[in-house]
This record gives sequence, structure tokens and C-alpha cells, in this order.
Amino acid sequence: MTLCFPANPLPSAASLRKIFLKFGISELRTNFLNVRIFNPKHLKREVFMENYGIIIRHLRGLAALSVRECALKIGRSTGWLSEIENQSGTARLSESEFNRIVDALEGRQRRTEFKTWVANQRNEARTIRTFEGAVLKFVRKRKGLTLRQASSRIGMSPSRLSKLETGLRPVTLGIRKKIMLAYSCSPSSFKNFLGSSHRIKVVPVIFKIKIALAQFDQHGLEDILNYLEARLKSLEPQAQK
Repeated sequence: MTLCFPANPLPSAASLRKIFLKFGISELRTNFLNVRIFNPKHLKREVFMENYGIIIRHLRGLAALSVRECALKIGRSTGWLSEIENQSGTARLSESEFNRIVDALEGRQRRTEFKTWVANQRNEARTIRTFEGAVLKFVRKRKGLTLRQASSRIGMSPSRLSKLETGLRPVTLGIRKKIMLAYSCSPSSFKNFLGSSHRIKVVPVIFKIKIALAQFDQHGLEDILNYLEARLKSLEPQAQK
């Protein structure tokens, strides 16, 4: 067992006594050496280090470099760089190595923009995930499968598949892969319908609208209805012409 205390402010002697009195003497003797100070700054640093791949990918894009070209420029393999950018695999990146790569990609002058890039990427990822069900429905329809036929192939109930397609249940990576393989599609192609600027338009807007509407409460839906009514009124004069 390990006891963790915040580094700032440190707990007072009185508060420590109250904590220790809750444990037996034998337990304290066994675990006292495991008492450590937890510094929240370390956690913030670790979280930020997870974003190194986002920053490097952005710098690579600004430099108009392919993964291979960038890997040659920074003296790393394409596989390592790909894992870092996608935060996958076993590749790791230290702070000093990150700073070296930033300098190699001439990104030192853009350091003030790093947090904005990360925030935008996180927001985009959340927005994209909202419409994953719409992509699943589009792929199923394109394959000419009914909900019952598709659920039989996948090995799940039609009601569960329907909830995935309408955004009522989250689409996990494992479920997504299972469904795409059942449709005889490459799991990696799924992202193309979310992130590719030209392929994302293939997914019918109505599928996305239904998912979006399910995210709002009664008040939110009323606001949307009021906006649509105002929009329709503004179009009436044009229709009359």
C-alpha cells in the first residue's frame, strides 16, 4: 500500500497523526517506507507529453513534409514517427528529444501556439466521435444490408446495432473493428469517412442530424426549432420569386 500526499501545501503534523492513527502499528511499519510525496506538476507534465505527437504532426504539416521526409530530417524511422504521431505502439519520446525535433522542424518560434493546436485537435476528435454511428449506418446501407442482416453478421442484437448507429451507445474501437470486418471493410478505412475532407461528405447529413438531435434536451431542441423557423421565414421571399 502506498500513501500519497500533495506536495503543496504539505500536510500538517496534526493531520498526519490523524491519518496514521487509522492504521495499526504493524501496518505502519510495513508501509511507512512507501509513503511518498505526489506532485501535481508531474502529472501535468506527463499529460502534456502525451500531446507531443499532435504537435510534431502539426509542425510536419506546416513544413509540408511526408512522414518519410520528416523521419529523415529528424533522424528517426518512419515507424517510430508514425507511432509517436498516432500515440500508438511502444515508441516513446522524452522531453529533450521532443525539443530537439521541434528545433529540427523550425518550430521554436511557434511554441506559444502548441497548446492551441492540442486543444483544437482534442475538440475535433470529440466532434468526430459524435458521428461515428452515422458512418456505421452509411457503410451498412452501402453494403445493402438491413439492420437484422447486419446484426446477424456481426453477432449482436438489432437493437444494440441501432443504438450504435443513432449515437445512443458509444462506438468503442473493438466494436468498430468488429463491425467493419463483418462488412468486409478495412477497419482503417473507417477514419476516412470522418477525417477526409472529400469522403466525409459522402455520409448523408440526415444520419448526422439525427445523432446530433439526440444530444439535446427539450430546451435545446426548442432553440433549434426556433432557429429553423426563422431560417425558413428568411427563405420564403426567395421562394416566391
